[in-house]
Amino acid sequence: MFSFTRLRESDPGLGVEMASTGEVAYFRSTKEEAFLKSLISTGFQMPKKNILFFVQASLTDDATHGPYQLHELGYKIYATRKTADALQKNHVPCEVVAYPTEKDTTAKANAVDLIESKDICLVVIIPSRESTRLDDDFLLRGTAVDF
Repeated sequence: MFSFTRLRESDPGLGVEMASTGEVAYFRSTKEEAFLKSLISTGFQMPKKNILFFVQASLTDDATHGPYQLHELGYKIYATRKTADALQKNHVPCEVVAYPTEKDTTAKANAVDLIESKDICLVVIIPSRESTRLDDDFLLRGTAVDF
């Protein structure tokens, strides 16, 4: 559990030197089950509908499996332009949303607007040191924490 809501205007990104306000450890037969149990014990609720993915371009091929599985479970997947292109190339249906700082006329909605209206229930952001959309990264993480 991290106190992001108490840190207004800070960047709610996780790093290796973050100090948590509560720690949870679970031991299960698989790492996925242990991770899910740990999340649930912190009060995390499974999303009920739409999920937004924003993945650094160099990582999209490695990050396709999760969105595909979530689509198979019935979740509607939203993604920013480059992430959506990679997901669709790998047969993951998704709807394109605009980055917070751009005016993409082909996208049906802006990612921040969807988060603020609570149309998005979970935001998955996978940046890397190669990221060039630092303002978008910051706005998406902050909005996700706030809403």
